[in-house]
Amino acid sequence: MVVTMLLTKPSFSQVRAAIIEKKMAIYLKALEHNPDNIELLLGYLHECQQLWECVSLFLSRFSPPCHSLTLDIGRADKMVQVWEQVLQTKRQPEVWELYLAFRKQLFASFSVADIVALYSKAMVDLQHRKDALARVAGTTTIA
Repeated sequence: MVVTMLLTKPSFSQVRAAIIEKKMAIYLKALEHNPDNIELLLGYLHECQQLWECVSLFLSRFSPPCHSLTLDIGRADKMVQVWEQVLQTKRQPEVWELYLAFRKQLFASFSVADIVALYSKAMVDLQHRKDALARVAGTTTIA
């Protein structure tokens, strides 16, 4: 008896997703050993975004357009939640810069008022951080 197996070549997005998942695992392992390293955290978040974009592209090919839009918004909401969780503890300017860039890319939920509010929040947060650093250093800030 001859058994014939049909092997299908994985799509580009499936291969890309597998590579991204491997990178994410490496970042997570590195973050376990270096939890305060902001570069590792930002690299991990970048890979998360890449993965969700890759999955979104893959699903859009196999889902009706309206269903795909719902999935994209759901993934975007999840990514926003991840970013906001990070911003609760990591408030460096680099984190804010990448978060604001990410939020400006979300066309499905983009609004100028929201972006202005985020920039205001970032400015207030960064000013508080600057003041706290100045107090630690024993200097005063000039407004």
